[in-house]
Amino acid sequence: MNTTHPSFAQPVEGATPAWRYLRLERFVYLLTERALYLSRSDLLGDPHEGTIPSPNAANIRTQFCDPGRPDLIIKARKMWKLFTYVNCWHLNHTESEAMWRLYCPSGAGVALKSTYSKLAKSIASRDIYVGLVRYIDYRSQFMPLDNAFNPIMHKRKVYEHEREARIVTLLPSSIESVERDFDEQKCLMENPRGLKVSFEIESALDGIYMSPYASEQQYAAVREAMGRSSISAPLEWSHIADAPNP
Repeated sequence: MNTTHPSFAQPVEGATPAWRYLRLERFVYLLTERALYLSRSDLLGDPHEGTIPSPNAANIRTQFCDPGRPDLIIKARKMWKLFTYVNCWHLNHTESEAMWRLYCPSGAGVALKSTYSKLAKSIASRDIYVGLVRYIDYRSQFMPLDNAFNPIMHKRKVYEHEREARIVTLLPSSIESVERDFDEQKCLMENPRGLKVSFEIESALDGIYMSPYASEQQYAAVREAMGRSSISAPLEWSHIADAPNP
């Protein structure tokens, strides 16, 4: 993976634990495909994904846009979102009960545990980037717009609890002119909802944790699926499930 791009900030400590909370169907996909699933950025759930803060928008409108063609900057942002694909990890030294509830709300899920450096080494392609999301106030702060990746590597401060590291890639495109070639509806129909990227599971994972809200049957199903896929990473219950001391 590419860790040297200026839009992708790197942590001070590469050994910082990295977690990915997954519903069971996504975990089975990982085992079956030996691949990470990268979602198209317009499907990530936050309507502000890939957009710019208010001060940038006002500045662009007054200084950089052709007053007669304000639609071009909007088209460019829409196009970028439909060709950008993202996979998200949570950096934290411990598990997060909030992340379990956000990403495995039914209780049927697992958390993959890695480190940032192992994650960065787990994918060989230089066309895939990894870095830390920067959190800013979209009402008052400017975002650097010297690179087209910056909008996807910034989020609003209300998401700061996610402590997110992102794996990002672009779908190859034959579009040469936003004005002439970009058709939003065509891209929505033709661009896949997600991309799979080969992932070195064994070398990347330090452990797999079962949701504290899962059932014994779900735990057994996960262990069986790991056995079929010859995954030797240790499986254990979330520490949140530990019994209290008397």
